[in-house]
Amino acid sequence: MQQSQVLQAFWNQQLDTIENALPEFKAHALPIARIKKVIKSDHDVKPFMISAEAPMLFARACDIFIQELTLRAWMHAQDNKRRTLQKSDVATAVSKSDMYDFLIDIVPRDLDIPTVPTTPLVLDAFPPYDVLPAAASSPTRPPPIPPPLQPDQQFLLITYHLDAPPHRFLIKRR
Repeated sequence: MQQSQVLQAFWNQQLDTIENALPEFKAHALPIARIKKVIKSDHDVKPFMISAEAPMLFARACDIFIQELTLRAWMHAQDNKRRTLQKSDVATAVSKSDMYDFLIDIVPRDLDIPTVPTTPLVLDAFPPYDVLPAAASSPTRPPPIPPPLQPDQQFLLITYHLDAPPHRFLIKRR
């Protein structure tokens, strides 16, 4: 079955479920207290009261949203002949549909790039910033620029005294 047919069947099933199901106001997949916090976090909603039905409807909408995004990611995993859902499947599902454009900044797109293990930084590899070559020692020139960082490395520059060179510490990304 094509992806559009699978999605159409999903939405038909959701519509049937909504029309034929008895309203269950007590049982939810998502915690209602957390849903209320999300609703109240919007500055436009904060000064107003929230009806009792709004968190229930919002929880159901979130549930359907999660199911559809998971279905799209699952179809991508099946296209790649896998039976395990990966982060890259979710990223591809987000990038293939304009409806999920608001998630582009949240879901990283560079998941297919293999991560390189981070190696500790050798401080001797960089010249101290206060020891400049004779030609570059004029006060108008900035200190030399260290080599570019790898994509998986970040450094924190800490200067203890104004006269001391900055020290670099490796920070591993999570």
